[in-house]
Amino acid sequence: MLDVLDDATNAVEPEKTGVVVGHGAAIRAGLAAFLGLPPRRWVALRGMSNCGWAVIEEADRWGWRMVDYNAGAPPGPALSDELPG
Repeated sequence: MLDVLDDATNAVEPEKTGVVVGHGAAIRAGLAAFLGLPPRRWVALRGMSNCGWAVIEEADRWGWRMVDYNAGAPPGPALSDELPG
């Protein structure tokens, strides 16, 4: 998924929009890796819901940033509800 995101972001022309489709776990892991989150921090992203989407955009100096995650998805449990103890 990381290779797909690298290829997709390199292929999108400036001021244009690209779309990548995948399954929840692949999107979650791919985005976390693409944005440079260490694996132990991937739990910060709730699993991607069916029909949910994420939005990333290129920041001027800082590379890519996520501006929306799991948009369009029905509300789910809070992160604290998913973490053990």
